Amino acid sequence: MLYISELLDKPVVTKGKQKIGKLADLVFVTSEVPYITKIQVQTKKNTHKLYSIQSIKSLNGTVDLIEMDEVSLAENEAFIGANLLDQQIIDIKGKNIVRVNDVVIQEKPDLAISGIDIGWTGILRWFNLERPITAITKRPIHHTLLPWSEIQPLELARGKVVLNKEEHKLKSIQPEDLADYLEKTTIHNAMRILSLVTKETASEVIQNLNINYQTQIFRQMTPEMAAEIVRYADPDEAADLLLTVSLEKKEHILSLVSKEKKKELEFLLSHAETVIGELMTTEFLTFSAEDTAKTVMDRIKYETGEFSNFPYGYVVNKKEELIGVFSLHELLLQSEYNQVLKFMNQNVGVIYLTTPRSIAIRRMLKYKLRAIPVIDAHRQILGIVTFDDVVEPILEKM
Repeated sequence: MLYISELLDKPVVTKGKQKIGKLADLVFVTSEVPYITKIQVQTKKNTHKLYSIQSIKSLNGTVDLIEMDEVSLAENEAFIGANLLDQQIIDIKGKNIVRVNDVVIQEKPDLAISGIDIGWTGILRWFNLERPITAITKRPIHHTLLPWSEIQPLELARGKVVLNKEEHKLKSIQPEDLADYLEKTTIHNAMRILSLVTKETASEVIQNLNINYQTQIFRQMTPEMAAEIVRYADPDEAADLLLTVSLEKKEHILSLVSKEKKKELEFLLSHAETVIGELMTTEFLTFSAEDTAKTVMDRIKYETGEFSNFPYGYVVNKKEELIGVFSLHELLLQSEYNQVLKFMNQNVGVIYLTTPRSIAIRRMLKYKLRAIPVIDAHRQILGIVTFDDVVEPILEKM
C-alpha cells in the first residue's frame, strides 16, 4: 500500500535516467472503484504535464517514465491532491463531516484509492514524524482510516460529470467498450449515457458490466426501464438482475414484460435457487476494513480449524454489506499493523442464490476465483461456492 503523502515530490526520470521534474499529483476516476489513471508532473520549468499511469514502471523509489506522450484530463477524472486531499468529506458510517489528512492507495490488482486517513497520523506522515514517534513510544500508532465505500467527497458529490461523447457517436461504440467506459464514471453519468442509446444496446452494455456496477445501475432504474433491459437480456442474466431488487419492484418489472418472458423468468427464478443453495457453504469469515493484519491472522488461526478450505477473507461494513475481498497471499505480505482497507480489493465478483451454475462458472473464470461469495439483495453474504463444487456435477456427466 502507498500513501499520497509518501508519493508527492518524488523525482520523475526518463528511460535515460534524466530527471525531468517531480510528481505533483495523481489523477483518479470518480467511480465506485476510484482507479488511478494519470500522473501530474511538475517540470523543472514549473509547468505541469499529465502522463498516463501506463507510462510509468512503478511509483516506488523514483518515478520512471517510459513514455513521454502527454494526455489530458477527462471529464470524469479528478486530482487526489487538488480535489480530495485536505477537503471535507461525509463519513457515511458516522454521518458527520471530517477532513482528509492523507489518501491510501492500493497497488494490486490495480492502482486505486482504497481509503483515506482522517487521524492525526495522516498529518504526522507529511512531516516524516510517524516513524520517529513510533520509535520513541515503542508502540504502533493507531490509524484512523475510512474505506472509500464509507465516504462521499462533498465536492465530488456536488460536481457534475459531463458526457464527453456526443450522442450520435455512441452508436458506433461497441457495448463491451461502452461498459468499460461506464465502469470508470459515476452512476449518475452512466444512467444518462444509457438513456441515450437504444434499449437493446443498453441491455447489452449492462450485461458487460462488472457485477457490482451492474447491480447499482439496475437498482437505480425505473421499473419501466428495467423491464426493457430484462426484455433484451439473456434470460439467465435477466433472472440474476431481478434478484438484486426488492420483491415489490421485481413483481412490478415482471408485470411489464410479455407473458412468455415473464413465464420464462419465473421458471428460472423458482428453479435456480436450489442449485447454488445446495452447493453453498458457510465456511467463510468476514472482517472489518479497520481490522489489522494481525487481528485477521489470529482469527483465521483460531476459527478455521474445521474449515475444508479458506481461500479468501471478505470485508464488510457496519451494515454487514460486502465491500471488499483479500487473498491469503495478500494478507501474508502485510505488516501485522496494516489495516485491511490498505490491501483489500474493492472490485468483488459475486453471485446470488438464483444465479444459474453456468453464469457462476463464467463469473469465477472471469475474476479468476477459487471461490465466490453468494449475497442477497442487501449485499450481505449468505455463503460461498468453491470452483471445485460448482464444476463437479458437470465433470461427473462427462
